[in-house]
Formats: sequence, C-alpha cells, structure tokens
Amino acid sequence: RSFEARELESILQSRGIAASKAASSEDMSRDPQLTWRKHFVEIDDQKLGKAVVERSSYILSRTPGRITRSAPVLGGDTDYVLENILGYSRARIEELRARSVLV
Repeated sequence: RSFEARELESILQSRGIAASKAASSEDMSRDPQLTWRKHFVEIDDQKLGKAVVERSSYILSRTPGRITRSAPVLGGDTDYVLENILGYSRARIEELRARSVLV
C-alpha cells in the first residue's frame, strides 16, 4: 500500500512517532507562520538582480539581525580586507593584482 505524505505523517503521529513531511521550497514560501515571521526577504543580488532569501530564524528583541546585502562575488571584498583590515597600501594591492596574485 502507498500513502500520501500528509496521510502517513498523520498515521505515524497518531502512534506517537515524531514525523513530518519534508517541506519543499514552494511549501515553505506558502507557510503562514514563516510569512508572519517575515522569514523570507527580498534583496538585490549582484548577479541575479532581485532574489528572495531566508533571514535568520532567530528574532531577538535587542539584536534582531538583518540581511544587508547578498553574498559577495568571488574577490568582492578583497580590497576592503587587504586595505582596511590588513593595512596594505593601494600601491601594494595594485602590484599584487598586476601579478595576478589576486582574483
């Protein structure tokens, strides 16, 4: 005998077995609780344009967390890290780039 996912979920749960249908992306996008919690946010992505992503599952009152940008492209933060964190001069960064050391 075969079962629909929700039917089997109900049968197992009625017998005390923890069970739940695995949610697809479409299921999650339609979930009322996730919608209420504003779980999905739209961002501007450098390659995709507008994209919908999941935000943090934790919503804390003093530090709610937020997504401020998409993930950087490969090498997208290189200049910032070298200059502002590691203290490299612009000339040194350009020299490394000219020698194809940097992406």
